[in-house]
Amino acid sequence: MLEVFADRYLAARNAHKGVDYQRLSTTKYFKDFKDHAEELRTKEPELKVLLKKALAEQREIDAGKPMKNIEALEEEVARLHVQHKEDVAKCKQLEVDIKQQKEQHSLAISKLQESYEVEIGKLQNELNEVKAKNSTLKEVVTGHGKSVELGGEVNEVKDKVAELDKKMEAETTRQAELVAFSNRLAEEERRLAAEADALKAGRERLDAEAEDLKAGRESVKDEWVKLKMEKSRHDLHVRTTKQGYANCQRAIDTANGDRDVAIKNADYLRYELDQEIKRANELKMKLDSYAACCDTEHCIETFLEKRIHDYLKMSRLEQCRVVVEKMKKVNPKDAASLEQDLNEFFKTRNFLCHEPGAVDKTDHLSFHQRCVSIQRCMEYLEKQSD
Repeated sequence: MLEVFADRYLAARNAHKGVDYQRLSTTKYFKDFKDHAEELRTKEPELKVLLKKALAEQREIDAGKPMKNIEALEEEVARLHVQHKEDVAKCKQLEVDIKQQKEQHSLAISKLQESYEVEIGKLQNELNEVKAKNSTLKEVVTGHGKSVELGGEVNEVKDKVAELDKKMEAETTRQAELVAFSNRLAEEERRLAAEADALKAGRERLDAEAEDLKAGRESVKDEWVKLKMEKSRHDLHVRTTKQGYANCQRAIDTANGDRDVAIKNADYLRYELDQEIKRANELKMKLDSYAACCDTEHCIETFLEKRIHDYLKMSRLEQCRVVVEKMKKVNPKDAASLEQDLNEFFKTRNFLCHEPGAVDKTDHLSFHQRCVSIQRCMEYLEKQSD
């Protein structure tokens, strides 16, 4: 219900409008508040608190601060539990202190009232005695005022009256002080009563805070139970994931082993292929050099066949001399290099034809290049002769 309430509330605030509680109370999510929109409106402060808390947690997450885990929540629950016990102990101690102060104040007020009543009684008795004496003296003075013989007694009586007046005045002053003292006692009593009321209000406030803490503790406890269940599911997921990871790791290790073997086999096959290619290239070069040798001999014989009838009866050395002499006539500067190439050519040819194992000892690339050079020279001579 709170999730739907929060969605409606945020949507209304984002649209800069108020929440339509009358319409909201008629939806299926708020059956308990049907036709009681004002009761639903009273839940808005509670919703704001939850939204602010969620916003603060989201900001902590966005700032890189992780959410509280189960251990942190357990510590918070324990701390709240200890704090609640401390608050309860404080409330009980305040109750004891208030009770003691009430007893002390009641005792002090009783004592002051008793002392006040005793003093008032004493003063009242003395005042009555003084008044009685004063009345007697006044009667005496009135009865004997005209008698000359009693002049001395009148003076004495006047002195006593004056003395009694002073005592009366002193007693009046004392009575006023007692009244003032009584007023101070009443003021002290009112102050103590106000303190008692303040202590009572403090106790009620602490009781309310204790209820809030209890509710918060129950909420945290419920959250802790949910997180504990979530932790159990998470632990199961972690164990399953670890098992899957271990299986994958074993498969990866097996695949890596197979891959290493395959790589080694591939390297070996690649080496064998390179060796085969090398041997094939060497064989091709040998074949090309033999073919070039045959082609070169054919060029020389064709050139001589056109110019000498019995050229087959000539030795190889004589054939070379004929070709070189022809080159000297056509292009003297190339004659020396042609003569050297021909000598090396026939020397290598004889070596290949008659020496066992000569095929592996010959530089076929150089021999092939020499053959090609001789063939070009013979072509050149053919053209010049034509």
